[in-house]
Amino acid sequence: MKKNSKAIIKYVFLFSIFSIGIVLGLFLWNKITLPFHNPWRVTGTLTAIQFNPANNIVRFMVLIAFPSFLLSIIYLFSQKKNPWLWIKKSSVVSASSITLSDLPKKSRILYSSAIWVFFCIIIAFTSILLSSYAIHCVFDPFHEGETLGTGISYLAGKVPYKDFIFCHGTYQDPLRSVIAWSLFGKSIYSVRLLESITLIISLILFFIFIIKMFQKDLVLSFVSILILYFSVDSFFLYLIFPKFPTSLIALNYSRDITTYSFLIATIFLQRFIVQQEVSKIKLYIISFFFSFTPIVAFGYSIDRGFYLISAYLIIALILYFFFYRRSTFRKHFLIASMIGISAALLLLFIILRGNFTEFLKYTFLIMPKYKELLDGSVYPIFDFGYMYICILIASNVFWITYKFIQEFYQSNKQFSITINQFFKKYF
Repeated sequence: MKKNSKAIIKYVFLFSIFSIGIVLGLFLWNKITLPFHNPWRVTGTLTAIQFNPANNIVRFMVLIAFPSFLLSIIYLFSQKKNPWLWIKKSSVVSASSITLSDLPKKSRILYSSAIWVFFCIIIAFTSILLSSYAIHCVFDPFHEGETLGTGISYLAGKVPYKDFIFCHGTYQDPLRSVIAWSLFGKSIYSVRLLESITLIISLILFFIFIIKMFQKDLVLSFVSILILYFSVDSFFLYLIFPKFPTSLIALNYSRDITTYSFLIATIFLQRFIVQQEVSKIKLYIISFFFSFTPIVAFGYSIDRGFYLISAYLIIALILYFFFYRRSTFRKHFLIASMIGISAALLLLFIILRGNFTEFLKYTFLIMPKYKELLDGSVYPIFDFGYMYICILIASNVFWITYKFIQEFYQSNKQFSITINQFFKKYF
C-alpha cells in the first residue's frame, strides 16, 4: 500500500511540475520579443507589424523546455531528500502486452497476415482518396505552379538556383514534374499521380516505422497506427475538430519519405547496439542509408534537410563516441557512413547540374534572410490546435528528461554510463 501511495504521489508530482512549466511558458510567450530587422525591406504580414520571425522559434523552445528545466532544477535540490522520486521501477512485462516471440508459430503467421491485410485496407482507402484528388481537385496555380513552372525551366536545360529559383527543393519543385512527365506523359494529372504514389510509399514507410518502434508490443503498434492515421487524416479529424488548423493535420507529406527512412535506419542502428552481434552487411547497409538520407534530403525538400542533418549530427556523434569508438564495428560504421555521405553529395551534384555554389549560397545565406519575413506568421499559441501540438511535444521532451535523470541517478552520476543505458533502453 505504501508503494502504491508513493507511486501516486510521484505521478501527481510529475504532472504538477509539467503543468506549472507549461503555464509559465505560456505566461512568458508574448513577453519574449526579439529586435526587428528588415535590411532588404521585404514586404509581408510580419513586416507590417514589425515582428521578428525568430520570436516564434525562441518562444517555442522556451515553452517546450520549461517543464523539463523545472524538473532538472528540482532534481538538483531534492535528489538526496527524496531519492524515491528518481529511483527507476524495475521493468515488469505487462500481462496484457503481447510480444511476437511469445506467440506460437501458427499465431505468429496469423498475426503477420492480419498486419498485411490491415495495411492493404488502409493503403487501398488512402489510394481511393488520393485518386479522387488527382482527378477531381481544382487546379491550384500557386502551389501546383511551383512544380509545373520550375519543371518547364529544368527541361529547358536551365541550372537550379542559378537560372531559376524555388523554395522547397530540387525534387519537390522541378524534378517532381520532370519525372512525372517522363513516366506518365506531360500533363497536370501526371504530376498529381506521381505525388499520390509517393504519398502511399510515405504512408507505408510510416507504418513500418511504427511497427519497428513498437515491435515488442503488438497491441501498442496497432493502437498507435490507428490513432495516428485517423488523427492526421483531415477527413476524420475535421469530423471531431472542425476548426483544427490544416497545417497540423497534413502530417504525412510525400517529402516525409526522407524522414521515415532516416528514423527506420536509426531504429535498426539502436537494435544493433542492443544485440551487439550483427552481420557486417546489415551494418554497412543501414549505416549507409543513415548517412545518405539526411544529406540527400536537401535535394528533396530543404526544410527536411535541415531537420534531418541536425538530428544526424547529434545521433552520429553519440553513436560513435559512446558505442562504436571502442567497438569492432567502428571501422565498418565509419566506412559505410563516408560512402553514404559521398553518394548523397554525388546525387545532389547531378540533380543540381553541378551548381553546388549557388545552391549553398541560396539555401544557407539568402533564403533565411527573407523567407519567413515574406510568408511567415505569428504562431497563434492560444488557439487550441496549435497549443495542443506544443503541449504534446513538451510532454515527450519531459518524459525523455525524466527517464534520463533516472538513468543518471542510478548510474551514480556517471555520464558515459547514463548515455549508454539511456540509448539502449529508450532511444
